[in-house]
Amino acid sequence: MKNFIAALGLFAMATPFSMNAQSLHEMGCATVTSPEEIQRIYDFVQHNPAANYKLKAADVTDTIPLSIHIVGTDAGTGFYKQDNLFKVLCNLNEHFAPAHLYFAVQWPVQYISKSSYYEHNFYTGAAMMMANNVANTVNVYFVKDPAGACGYFTSYGDAVAISNNCAAPSSTTLVHELGHFFSLPHTFYGWEGGTMPPNPEKVTRGAGANCNSAGDGFCDTDADWQSERWACPYTGTQTDPVGVPYKPDSSLYMGYPMDGCMSRFSPMQMAAMHYNINTVRTDLYPGPFTAWNELDTPVLVTPVDTMYNNYKILRWQAVAGADQYRVTLAPKYAPNAIKMEVLTADTSVAVAIDLANNGSYRLKVEPMSQVNVCRLHPLLHDFVFSSNEAPLTIAQNALLQSNISISPNPVAGRDVTLSMQEFATGTYEVAILAINGQVLYQTSLQHPGGNKSINLPVSQLSSGMYFVHLSGKQGVWTAKLAVQ
Repeated sequence: MKNFIAALGLFAMATPFSMNAQSLHEMGCATVTSPEEIQRIYDFVQHNPAANYKLKAADVTDTIPLSIHIVGTDAGTGFYKQDNLFKVLCNLNEHFAPAHLYFAVQWPVQYISKSSYYEHNFYTGAAMMMANNVANTVNVYFVKDPAGACGYFTSYGDAVAISNNCAAPSSTTLVHELGHFFSLPHTFYGWEGGTMPPNPEKVTRGAGANCNSAGDGFCDTDADWQSERWACPYTGTQTDPVGVPYKPDSSLYMGYPMDGCMSRFSPMQMAAMHYNINTVRTDLYPGPFTAWNELDTPVLVTPVDTMYNNYKILRWQAVAGADQYRVTLAPKYAPNAIKMEVLTADTSVAVAIDLANNGSYRLKVEPMSQVNVCRLHPLLHDFVFSSNEAPLTIAQNALLQSNISISPNPVAGRDVTLSMQEFATGTYEVAILAINGQVLYQTSLQHPGGNKSINLPVSQLSSGMYFVHLSGKQGVWTAKLAVQ
């Protein structure tokens, strides 16, 4: 990505913030559009005939690769909920549909346990982005506190940070910040912080107008000076510098009206985003829109009626077209009280949480693809957990024997070795899971048969207890790993 802000010293708060607020326009957006960036907008508007705006924005839908980073504390707590995440992503594509932009999720969703990122200032936020951005994609970070704001885009880190408290499905915070990512300024550009700019935008359009060289530069967005949250419709009595009554447009995502007021980008704004993609963000490699692929309901393999303590494995058959599965486990009679949620590309998950003896549970498996995280046909299945042990089949028992080991265990400050002895030739899936079942690392390996050892990257994990999960045609094996 190309960076247009040369130094972090150019960053400043766009509005005053309230740390107890819950929406974009209470806590504020901390994105700062530099003079160089606004000049690019003015140049674009002044050198592109208005007749081309609609054509440029609507000739094709571009599929944009989107990488998601969910940040928690050093202890692995505070992560943004997956349930909200996918609702927000579905709504995001609805908001951008008129602009003919579609965001395709790049798997896997990245989980980062680092308290200094979870609540960060601009400097640490930029460092977080530069260390974790996925190249050639739009990168979005969900954190607790992004520099005291509800969200921001920074050219220096070339990514967007969003506060968990401002990322409810009904919020437009992510829409607003991605507008900034694609070059759009605030509709009230120049008024950030409530200070009058040297060249305020006039209400007048046509003869005598300055709308293509003042404010946000777009003549199809009304003059807007409201740099603090406001309710729609606007009821103020302000006039512009020449005395014309002023009435900002509450429908625009790039302004500061209440979330429920906003519903659109203007044609010029949409054209500017496409221009940005085609001239500046060419490394996103936007492709023609890939149609929704309907995904079948997964077929359950295990458990059927009862899950036993010596085989706490969830397994289902692969779904054609699915490249990720969201798996949740909750009490049957409180299905919204999710006890475990996992995103995996595998077709099995080890249950790494305690279950109540004779407790009834509800399993939900939702197949997803990069372009379909919304229209889902989930597997729903209820079962009872027993703390007893059931006899395992020969295949299930094979991977529970002493022909597998992890060393060293416990481990401190280094990786570990997974040794697999007397194994059949074939493909095996290896995963490292957090104590809550979240997949932190996953890989496939081809075993040539006999004995094989592989390195597992655990040196950067925080202290705590983890699970190593191995699955293949011989069965499933899970062991605890202590990181000190």
